Formats: sequence, C-alpha cells, structure tokens
Amino acid sequence: MGQMDMFKQAMAMRSQMVAMDKKLKAMSVEEELGKGDQTVKVVANGRMEIMGMSLSDGAMKLPKDQLVKLILKTITKVQSEAKNSATKLARSMQA
Repeated sequence: MGQMDMFKQAMAMRSQMVAMDKKLKAMSVEEELGKGDQTVKVVANGRMEIMGMSLSDGAMKLPKDQLVKLILKTITKVQSEAKNSATKLARSMQA
C-alpha cells in the first residue's frame, strides 16, 4: 500500500469518525426512575453527556439523601442506555 492509499484510508476513517460524532451528539436517550409522583427524568446524548434533568414535585419532597440516590441512579441508567445505543450505532455504521 502506497503513501497515497494510506492517506486516503486515513481521511476516510476521519470522515467516518466525524459522522459518528455528529450522530452521537444528536442522539437522545431518556430515562425516568422513581415511584408514583416521585420521579427523576434525565436525558443524555450518545456521548453519555447529560443534556437535561427534571424532578417531579413529589421528588422535590424526598429527603435529601433519597433524592441524591435517585438522581445518581437515574444518571447511571441513562448513561448505560446511551452507551448501549452508541455501540449499536457504531456496529451499524461498520456494516
């Protein structure tokens, strides 16, 4: 393989990476955890970055330690789902 072929291959890989990154940023994964009216909803993108969060009125009445646990549990869940979605996207782009 010559240098020009290697350069073309590298540019193609870079182009695929940029396209993948755009799709990951645009992806939206949402999780809502809690019971009844005591819920926390978190939205993340495919890069597992938290894009938003909302707390129900009932969740705001929870004791602080319970609310923190619920928020962390919801963030962990949405990041896990975002990772799974990103993996599926990457596999589909390779096919």
